[in-house]
Amino acid sequence: MSTTVTVSRTIKAPLDEVWAVLGDFGGLAAWHPLVPNSHLAEDGVSRIIKIPGMDVVEVLDLAESTDRSQTYTVERSVMPMTNYRATISIREAPEGCVVEYQSRFDPKLGVPASVTRKMLERFFKTGFAALAKKFES
Repeated sequence: MSTTVTVSRTIKAPLDEVWAVLGDFGGLAAWHPLVPNSHLAEDGVSRIIKIPGMDVVEVLDLAESTDRSQTYTVERSVMPMTNYRATISIREAPEGCVVEYQSRFDPKLGVPASVTRKMLERFFKTGFAALAKKFES
């Protein structure tokens, strides 16, 4: 059974400035403190993320510049999940903008969905807090 995760945060900064950072699919390491290294593969649509103990390959399925969103799937990961698909988006807000992460995944057998959900929530809350700090300092 699929599990969903949603994390959002208001950032007190202009939407276009935040999207210039958030919208760089290969540049995750530039704003996320738990990602020491990320880059685009030669194909231009796959992101390679090097995290201690795991290599992750994510594929950009859809990028909407007018909606300022990116939808991607995980091709390879050691996370206890399959069929992972996520969207990162940003929208105007009275105080600046709201960044949002939404995902859906199937938990691997033997691992409660709640464990993976908490890992993903912590990962994106940490990232969005760092992104906010980058613009609000």
